[in-house]
Parts: sequence; C-alpha cells; structure tokens
Amino acid sequence: MSRVNVAAALVVPLATVTLAAQVTRIAIDIAPGDSPTVIEAGRGGLLPVAILSTPAFDATTIDPSTIRFGPTGTEAEPARTVTEDVDRDDRVDMMSLIRVADVPLPCGDVDMRLKAETSTGAAVEGVERVTIIGCASQK
Repeated sequence: MSRVNVAAALVVPLATVTLAAQVTRIAIDIAPGDSPTVIEAGRGGLLPVAILSTPAFDATTIDPSTIRFGPTGTEAEPARTVTEDVDRDDRVDMMSLIRVADVPLPCGDVDMRLKAETSTGAAVEGVERVTIIGCASQK
C-alpha cells in the first residue's frame, strides 16, 4: 500500500500566493463647494461626488463602471459620470452623480468612501468626512 505525504500535499508554492493589491489614495470632494459637507438623509435626488485630478493622479483614468460610494465604498454606483474641471485647477476631474436613496446614511459625522479602479485595474480610494442630518433618530 502506498502512503501519501499529507504535509507535502498541503504546501502551497510561493508563486501561487497572491498579495493584497495596493490601493492608491485619491482626493474626492463630496458636494463640491459645500464646506463642511452636510447630507440630509431621505432628501432624495443626486449627490455629486468629484474625483479630483492632481499632479500625481489623472481622474479621467478611472473606469466609471467600477465606481462605488458609501460608508464602506461598496454601496452605490453612480447614476451618471461626467468629466469637467470641478476645482478650476486646469485639470480635468471626474464627477459622479450618486442617487442619495442608494446610499445608507448613518446619523452624525461619518467617513464616506469612494472606491474604484483605473482603466489598467489599479485600485483607488478616496475618503471625506461628512455630517448626516435629518435621520429618524434625530427627529
């Protein structure tokens, strides 16, 4: 009867181990022009979220189909995206319009995240602190 070396069968070659992808931090601006940013829960409509180009990052390289936005950055996809110079720095930015109803909005001060990938598959993430008002627990 032949014996199988169980320990040898469980060894995973290093070449097959995948390391977590590195995420590039990007600048976002939720409701550009508002400072501080306040979002009213239950208001409906669209929430503009700008992905800002910088000298180190070109926002137009984002694949719009990969954009997700919310408290974890996985909740809502944009209803529409457009490119424009949002912050008037002579760099083209990407504006995502997110349906407010698609985003879970916890009460109070919250970090909201936008996660996406570039056209080459590089992961990016931007975070901005906002204040959520008009929640059921605040009425």
